[in-house]
Amino acid sequence: MSSTAISSHLQKFAPAAGTMSWRLLLPLGLVTHLVFLASIFDIYFTSPIVHGMAPQKPLQPPPAARLVLISADGLRADKFYSRGADGRPLAPFLCRMARTRGVWGVSHTRVPTESRPGHVALVAGVYEDPSAVTRGWQENPVPFDTVFNQSSHTWAWGSPDIVPMLAKGATPGRVDTFTYDAHEQDFARGLASELDGWVFDHVSEFLRTAAGHPATDARLRQQGTVLFLHLLGLDTTGHGHKPQSSQYADNIRFVDAGLEKLIGEIDEYFNDSRTLFVFSSDHGMTDWGSHGAGDPSETQTPLVAWGAGIRGPLPAPDGDPPPDAVTAALYAGRAVDQGMAEEGEKRKEGRELLELRRTDVAQADIAPLVTALLGLNLPVNSVGRLPPDVLGVPPDQRADLLFTNARQLLCQYETRRQQRRAATAAALYWEHGRLAPHAQTQMVNKVLDYMQKRDWDNAMFLIGELMDLALAGMHYYHTYDRPMLQTAVTLCYLGWMLLLASHLVKTSGTSVPAEGPSAGGPAALAVGVVGTSVAVFLIVAKSLPAHYAVYLLLPVLLWSVLAYDVSGLWAVRAAAGDRGTVLRHGAVLVGIELLVVSFFQRWVLSVLLLALAPWPLTLPKYRKRLTVLWVGSSVLLAGFPLSPVITHQANYLLVKAAAMFSAGGVALASLSGELRLFRPVDRLREPRHCRLILLAQVALLAAAAGVTHAVQSAVGSRSAVPGFVHVASWTMLALSWLLPCLSSAWLLNRLLHVTAALLVPFLLLSLGREALFLPLLALHLYSWTRLEHTSEQKQLAELSFDDPLRKNEARRPAQFGDTRRAFFYLLFVMFAFFGIGNIASVNSFDPTCVYAFVTVFSPWVMGALLLTKILVPFLLVCCYGRAVATVTRMSTQRLFLTVLLMSDVMSVHFFFLVTDAGSWQDIGFSISHHVIATGTSCFLLILHGAARVLTSATWWSPVESVLTERRRSRVDRLGGGEIEVSVVGGSASQGIKLE
Repeated sequence: MSSTAISSHLQKFAPAAGTMSWRLLLPLGLVTHLVFLASIFDIYFTSPIVHGMAPQKPLQPPPAARLVLISADGLRADKFYSRGADGRPLAPFLCRMARTRGVWGVSHTRVPTESRPGHVALVAGVYEDPSAVTRGWQENPVPFDTVFNQSSHTWAWGSPDIVPMLAKGATPGRVDTFTYDAHEQDFARGLASELDGWVFDHVSEFLRTAAGHPATDARLRQQGTVLFLHLLGLDTTGHGHKPQSSQYADNIRFVDAGLEKLIGEIDEYFNDSRTLFVFSSDHGMTDWGSHGAGDPSETQTPLVAWGAGIRGPLPAPDGDPPPDAVTAALYAGRAVDQGMAEEGEKRKEGRELLELRRTDVAQADIAPLVTALLGLNLPVNSVGRLPPDVLGVPPDQRADLLFTNARQLLCQYETRRQQRRAATAAALYWEHGRLAPHAQTQMVNKVLDYMQKRDWDNAMFLIGELMDLALAGMHYYHTYDRPMLQTAVTLCYLGWMLLLASHLVKTSGTSVPAEGPSAGGPAALAVGVVGTSVAVFLIVAKSLPAHYAVYLLLPVLLWSVLAYDVSGLWAVRAAAGDRGTVLRHGAVLVGIELLVVSFFQRWVLSVLLLALAPWPLTLPKYRKRLTVLWVGSSVLLAGFPLSPVITHQANYLLVKAAAMFSAGGVALASLSGELRLFRPVDRLREPRHCRLILLAQVALLAAAAGVTHAVQSAVGSRSAVPGFVHVASWTMLALSWLLPCLSSAWLLNRLLHVTAALLVPFLLLSLGREALFLPLLALHLYSWTRLEHTSEQKQLAELSFDDPLRKNEARRPAQFGDTRRAFFYLLFVMFAFFGIGNIASVNSFDPTCVYAFVTVFSPWVMGALLLTKILVPFLLVCCYGRAVATVTRMSTQRLFLTVLLMSDVMSVHFFFLVTDAGSWQDIGFSISHHVIATGTSCFLLILHGAARVLTSATWWSPVESVLTERRRSRVDRLGGGEIEVSVVGGSASQGIKLE
């Protein structure tokens, strides 16, 4: 391509004025940020699953003939090991099994702590395929092997959302599933333990039927069968009543009693002591009844295992036990024991758990454990490590089981290594040094030598080292291309931010120095040719997926545009030369850095709000009432980030009070002389229908208090929420979004309509003090809008969101105040993120808030309602942001681009803070923080469009035309007269008389 052709092509991006047009900058920015978001999934969320490995199984005869695997969905470890008010363990039978026959401990899950990922880890030994995040953790993006698939036959009972999903992908006919109806999973019902009772009853009935059916009995008694029990009652009870409730404790007792009876029937049926029992959970639950993140209450689940192949109880080693919630619960139980007189009862239950060895495992370790003890092939995709401390077998068999596990991991490693070597050019391929083929062979031969000499200790030590190296090598080849992608994305960030900064400077309306270097076509051609050549070479030499070309070629495009218009970079440099400008923008940069810190420490938002409270005093004109409103709302809002993200108990009284306060506030605001809703006919005023709409919105706010009272009554009585409450809530939700678009576009009046509309769904989805958050935020944003208005401008009552003169007025030169307004806007957006919860972790929102709309478990509906609650504060901020841009004659394009640049500065921080090391809570939060910071720009652009509809759309005009025509017809029939018709929007609302 010639220099002239390059110049012609790049002129599309850089017009005659030397600046990129908005129509081209916007799509380029969207594409760039979508690439930023997608890069995270390709860097950190690629599937770890490979295929083509040979299955591995133990060589010695298995100690167990069958497995009974029990998963108590949503069971926290500390609650399971705690005691009730009567001093008795909540699970006396299972604790007795741990004390007298087996092992006890904690199974540590990983993020995301959801039902599907937890059960995948339990039965496959695979930590959830990260690419499943794009499918809502509901499907298997890549097929993987499971315990069920390796069994001779599996029977599974439980939830229709879990059991069929785990059976998917198994050999046809190998897994029989039995589930109840999905509508039984009602969070608001008082007896969710009935779901567990259904499982117990059907398993008992199955055993009774099998006893009289020779074919089924023979299948049950063959080697390697699995009985899987999924108990959903605790998860449902925890969501509905919280883990601290008596209902949750009662459900634990119910599960324990049901298992005691059922396991007795199983032992009686087989009567051979060759059954392996494993009791655990997929995830825990927070105190407020949610899960999904990495809090210890979510990642610590109980583990009790006994039966064939499991060692018996052993004394606890010297030293203090782990300082966690489980230990605290056991110490509390010890205190109860010491205060009880029934020492004989205590001895009957055996030694207390604190006196016995605690065995903690990773959740993925359970799959290789149970398959090895059954003598089956280990799931070929498992990354779990068989815990040797659990095994109750001779040393030679223990070494055999562990060596089988090591061979299975080495098969995965070798498959990854060979695939990477085959796909990469020799010049770009580097072996994983510590486990190169010759080193691997030496270690395996040494293990075999130790085993032949019956040196079990050294053999098992070397096997452990071999597994460590295999897992490290798998990670090495899985992340082989990560540094390259990180470099490409970093270049994208730098190029985009420089391009955006140069555009903002050159379109500021201020004088830009003309001197500076010039480049044009030749430099752009050089950057394009060199960059494209490097990108193509890497794609071919590394056999990269086709879509990786986007990551490698996008920085080439961005830097080519910059090379073509170097004067833009020179303008940025010249603008930064003024000391005052540097200091002012440096203060804004400090504020952005504090916003980055607020992702980790919510209280920083409170500090920022309080620090900005004196801001009205710096304005040219002091306005006492508005200053008091700004300072007062700042102080009240500052309390929200300082409080816990969620309360443990719903406070419906506060929600009802907030609803009535909002209804009264909107009604009083409508009487304001500045709004002119109820002024004489000859004065500027709203059309009559707008006043009726506002009265309807006040009625909806009052009705929200009534709906909240009905939900409170249903929850308090442990009965189902009446159907009419659901119908009313959905109707109110629909009307609240529709009504603002039927009002006029006058700025203050439309803001009142929009605020009233957004309050309705938010109140219906509130459970406590967060109900006060949105009204206070609206007051704060209103005071911000009023304070930004100066006396030299039009009266606020005369400003309209669709004023045709605004486009010309907005062409004023840029000011530092525009940067400050953009920072305020971003601050309020971040405050909406973290004011009442941590959106980086959806589990900081209580699922009980959706009871007004739905109580039967429906993840998509509940997720959509939860998302609505999260989005409402953002939408409110966007609407008031448009109002501030209108009031100050600031271009909304400039406001958005400035916020975009600030959020990109934050995004760069989080891109380099993303980690795949440390705790899984840290890993999950680092990724979600980057996604939030990067997605804020695209997210705000979408919400800006929604805010534009809410603030500017006037859907009453077609209705007005129909009504006018009908009035004309009526006048004609009556033989004359006159009628007044209101016209909505425009520069004024006028009364037109139709003769």
